[in-house]
Amino acid sequence: MKQPFLVALIPLLSMTLVACPPTTADLPATPTNFVVSSVSPTGLNLSWNLVSGATSYVLERGIANGTKTQIATPTGSTNTFADTGLTTGTTYSYALKAVNTKGSSTPALVSGTPLGAGTDPDGDGISSTDELTGWDVKISQGGTQLSIRKVTSNPSKADTDDDGLNDNQERTRFLDPKSDDTDADGLKDAEEVNTWVSNAADVDTDNDSIGNSSLFDGNELLTYGTSPTLADTDGDFISDHQESLVLGNTFSPVIANTPRFELSFATAPNISLNIIKTSDNSIVSTKTSSLSLGSSTSKSSTDTNTQRFNAEVSATVGLEAEASLTGGL
Repeated sequence: MKQPFLVALIPLLSMTLVACPPTTADLPATPTNFVVSSVSPTGLNLSWNLVSGATSYVLERGIANGTKTQIATPTGSTNTFADTGLTTGTTYSYALKAVNTKGSSTPALVSGTPLGAGTDPDGDGISSTDELTGWDVKISQGGTQLSIRKVTSNPSKADTDDDGLNDNQERTRFLDPKSDDTDADGLKDAEEVNTWVSNAADVDTDNDSIGNSSLFDGNELLTYGTSPTLADTDGDFISDHQESLVLGNTFSPVIANTPRFELSFATAPNISLNIIKTSDNSIVSTKTSSLSLGSSTSKSSTDTNTQRFNAEVSATVGLEAEASLTGGL
């Protein structure tokens, strides 16, 4: 006998897979410090900071604010590009994107203009050639050189670092036009030049730190209120270093420690007074007194016209004395 069997009909389900777009967290960061690093009459050199995780970059160029087209795809380990064959005096704009397997970042933007040699387009008093050639900056501590580096400025911007000193002022003083604190002493270049008249390339203008960074120009001004140009701010012949770091709280580098004057007598005084004073000049009186230290006496004389004269004698007049200074130095 045949056994009955059941047939179950199972409907087939169809599925469609939809890929999710990458999130912002998956995309690389926008390149930072994207700048025109140097200029020539027919070219612009670009540079930027490397982006972590970027496998490559996409560089686009346009004229002024016009449409940009791709001109290069630098590798992920490249952070410079030389754009050549450009027209002198024409402004070019650039967009740079970082790329990884998930996509590309938002673009970083910069613009630049190729300049002819000897011109000064930003009006800062330095030709574009000299700005691109650059100068040496020597960093010192109390007059002793610590380091030296070569710097350049942006020929299209009068104050490259926006610190209040134009590029020509910085070159004249051998400062870094791309840093607002050339010597990294805590005082901005413009403050050192215009306010304190200290050396913005020397961390210890007055050489009072003796190697202790707490007395570098910016630190001593902010911590102790002392001058970065005076090794003895209060003029009491005790250096700021001694008063701030060695002698303790009883001394202040901004309050002078004045000496105390002490007077002592070497011998007891012997004073003789001759008094001549009468109506007819007929009476002459001579008074002599010997005084012990710290005492005083009084003598008087009277003539026939009852004219009285007093002579006060004290041990503080006309004496042989010894003096000394104490309490300051």
